[in-house]
Amino acid sequence: MKRLACLFLSPTFSYIRWAALASWLAVIPFGIAQARDALQVQLGAVENNAPAPKADSPSTVANVKSAIERVYRLVVDVEGAVKGGTGFLVSGRRIIATNHHVIDKGTAFTLGFVGENHRVRRMPLRVLAIYPQKDLALLETLDDLPGEPLPLFTGYPEAATDLFAIGFPAAADPQGTISWTTGTDDTFFMPSVIKGYVSRVLPNRWFSSQLQHQTPIIPGYSGGPLIDNDGTVMGMSTSIHKEANGISYAVLSADIAEFAAACGLPVRGMGDPHVIAMNDRPRTASAPASVKTFALQPRAIVPNASDRAMLERGNTMLVNGDIVAARLVLEYLVNQRHMTEAMGGLAKSYDPAFLQQQKVLGISGDAGRAAQLYREAAEQGDGESKRMLTAITNGGCLGSMCQLVNSQNGPRVVCDRSKL
Repeated sequence: MKRLACLFLSPTFSYIRWAALASWLAVIPFGIAQARDALQVQLGAVENNAPAPKADSPSTVANVKSAIERVYRLVVDVEGAVKGGTGFLVSGRRIIATNHHVIDKGTAFTLGFVGENHRVRRMPLRVLAIYPQKDLALLETLDDLPGEPLPLFTGYPEAATDLFAIGFPAAADPQGTISWTTGTDDTFFMPSVIKGYVSRVLPNRWFSSQLQHQTPIIPGYSGGPLIDNDGTVMGMSTSIHKEANGISYAVLSADIAEFAAACGLPVRGMGDPHVIAMNDRPRTASAPASVKTFALQPRAIVPNASDRAMLERGNTMLVNGDIVAARLVLEYLVNQRHMTEAMGGLAKSYDPAFLQQQKVLGISGDAGRAAQLYREAAEQGDGESKRMLTAITNGGCLGSMCQLVNSQNGPRVVCDRSKL
């Protein structure tokens, strides 16, 4: 049985070392002088005839540099200890993909990266969705990240395709782990890059890591992207072979795309699709039939200064926790004055996550109604409502965490109602 380790290397004698030793033993019978002459002849042949390593094209270097800006260090608190890994932007401006084993048993999660003027930035994360059988997890930041999500290749990569692993190898850290959480040294949040290539794709769909590759990853690369020359993600670094140096494994990017799509998140897909398109999936986040639809009708009413002043008062009430009064004001502006701007605020007044964040007591939320309102506001061009809709639906698990599990008919979504 193949023995795997999650990016753990054991000291073994490599084939290259054995070959070098055999070459040396082969020349010993000729004497020291003859051995020296034979070695010089071999080295001369290598210097004169061996082709120089081919440099990567400027476009490849530019693509790798661009991808690096969307790869982040993850710091996970686990029972008083700290462990680290890598994550990358996969959907929207806030959704991060990583390995499930990176965040497993974690109690708090932080993302770190180097921002403008070489300033270290840290953001708290929450677990949005998990897919343990494929060793995948999605996390969400509480604020927007710079840049666009990395594109995911949704086919099977060809053997010998160039790969660049991006991540944060722990062995390369120049100081102790204290800087992960409190230090300002930007070195800790600058990812490393190492090059390799695709070996093969394992055909068994139930393997957690179907992509075998020859990229010498080490602990810390877990959860990081493997990109090709164009900057497209081919897979996610996951594990290495425990007893064979140089054999590494990754989750296919097609599985990452399927995971995100199943949880209702848009991704940038490249190549032949192996996932169900989002518009072919049921919209499980639809509000119940009893929920009133606040679709805006063609309106002849133009909001005036009084309307806008009322909207400001309603939003202030919302922030201050006066939810009942805020609902009355915002309901009026939506129904009677047809104000798109008021619809997002009205949705918040029903959003269980918003009410929990505001620590509001005695007011019940309604995730279905909030989702419907957010959707209506998003269709009118409200960008914040679009982001809030993604957060509240969690792939159709209203107010709970999206989890994928394998079944006879393929992966299916299970809503974990105990986790918000």
